[in-house]
Amino acid sequence: MRRINKGKPFQDFENFKREKCPNSWDDFESEPEIRSNTRKYILENEQQLLCGYTELPITFEPTSSHIDHFRRKSAEFFPELTFEWNNLIVSCCSDDFGGRYKDLTYLKGKSKKAYNNILNPVIENPHDYFEYTEWGQIIPKSGLNTAMILKATETIEAFKLTHESLRTRRYAMIEKTKAYKSDFSLNEIKEYLKEDGFISVIEQ
Repeated sequence: MRRINKGKPFQDFENFKREKCPNSWDDFESEPEIRSNTRKYILENEQQLLCGYTELPITFEPTSSHIDHFRRKSAEFFPELTFEWNNLIVSCCSDDFGGRYKDLTYLKGKSKKAYNNILNPVIENPHDYFEYTEWGQIIPKSGLNTAMILKATETIEAFKLTHESLRTRRYAMIEKTKAYKSDFSLNEIKEYLKEDGFISVIEQ
């Protein structure tokens, strides 16, 4: 997971809100062109074509990515944040990890208080909370206080960042980075491997 630097909202998205005065996200879903372009804008301008939670490389295709509400938009959670730009993060489409896992599995039976212990990558820097083992496992960073350890642990679980497929991909990235370190600078390695995702693994 990496820090997401949210910028100025996509103008078409703002125009839609102003002109349509939507009552629910379904109103936005009924505008496929704006929805697709908004997802593309976030991916290109704010997330470097990476899932905002897992760092998997993803595309604009609806089978690859979707707009996730970090703070869930359902009535019992945060409906008032449905169209809040800083609450929109593009995630991969897997049910096994990422935004869908958060909504469908982790938050099941929980209340909005659960968010007290989930790291928000728009507000906080994940680099301060996580590190990786040589085998690609994500763990709480050494030296954290008790509250930060709890937040790191819950965030890992909320997005299932321990999933084996993520671990193996991170491990592969670690091995690639090792192979290039003697001949290339960090920036050169990041540029060369940028399409493979997991930038925080390279930066560690």
